[in-house]
Amino acid sequence: MERTARSRTPGLALALALALLAPAALTAVGGGTAFFSAEDGDWSDPAVWGGGLPTSADFVSIGHVLSVTQSGAFADAAIVGEGTPGTLFVLGADLETQQVIVGDDALGTVIVDGGALLTSVFSVATSPGAQGQVKVDSGALACDTLALGSSFGDSAVFVVEGGAGSVFADALLSIGASGQLILTPKGPGRAGLQPIVAGSVAFEPGSELTLSLAQANPSLGDSWEILEFNGTLAGMPTVSAFGPYEVALVPTTTGLGIVVTDVPALVDIGGGSVVGDPVELEAQGALTPNSPLTVTVSGAEPPLALAWLSLSPVPFPALGGTVHAHPFTSQFLLDTSAGDVTVNTTWLAGILPGTTFTLQVIAQDGTVPDGLVLSNALRGTAH
Repeated sequence: MERTARSRTPGLALALALALLAPAALTAVGGGTAFFSAEDGDWSDPAVWGGGLPTSADFVSIGHVLSVTQSGAFADAAIVGEGTPGTLFVLGADLETQQVIVGDDALGTVIVDGGALLTSVFSVATSPGAQGQVKVDSGALACDTLALGSSFGDSAVFVVEGGAGSVFADALLSIGASGQLILTPKGPGRAGLQPIVAGSVAFEPGSELTLSLAQANPSLGDSWEILEFNGTLAGMPTVSAFGPYEVALVPTTTGLGIVVTDVPALVDIGGGSVVGDPVELEAQGALTPNSPLTVTVSGAEPPLALAWLSLSPVPFPALGGTVHAHPFTSQFLLDTSAGDVTVNTTWLAGILPGTTFTLQVIAQDGTVPDGLVLSNALRGTAH
């Protein structure tokens, strides 16, 4: 995503001090007014603030659920979650401030889903006992300094979801001991996850970097560039993945990447028809040389179904689902005249670890116009 944010004024030393100290209360530096949320609603509604609207010289404290959906949202400084929990949605419009604190003495939540949040200092749960959570679904969060957690904060979670959200920290990205950065790719490459762009990056001991990979259905060796920076890199986080995956940090020419180093032997990647009677494909096995492998097909109408196996699948939509196992390398007829089918076999020796295949079943169904339905697909990886 191209940078379109306005220039932000505070210098790095001031930004660092503000972000890392995270005072319990802020005073608008321009001599402006303090606004406190009075009810849930839209930022641009004066009733939300008890009358009037904040300007770029004013301080705001958010202890309700507020949404930014129209242009003209400004503040000098904002706390989300002061005294009572607060939530701020940035939805399709821009919010411009000089400083944002997420989570002070109550839980603070910020969700960016379209539009942009533009600020100089953005800090999440950096004060003692503070809790804050941020999620960037789409649009952009752009700042000079982004501080996530600290050695005395309680819980700071920052989630970047998929490839439609962009995060910029022009001067510094600082992740403290209580900070957890969660990245959720939606697929391979930049279309599935945009890297965070920063000046310098600092990881404090105890900080965490976690990948949530269920939506990406990764294969062994899939990788993403997760950080781009043009300054220095200090420290490294603890790295992990949700679910049965193993990942590792790797340096890239411009920053840090992450690579999938291990995946489950068998993964359900969906694709079954949403019409007709469901046909379920299941399998159990380690896919190691000479290990047992059991494949079960349930719900297929008699008398026959067809199993497809593909080594280089190119998915496409069909029959109310997705054909994952095409072009097929092999196909097998299954006798469904007696109902569910279970095949017990042995995984062959000599298949190189990391070799992948996709298995799917097409079955008859007289209740749908095409007379055919798809099962879910399974992706296997030899170990």
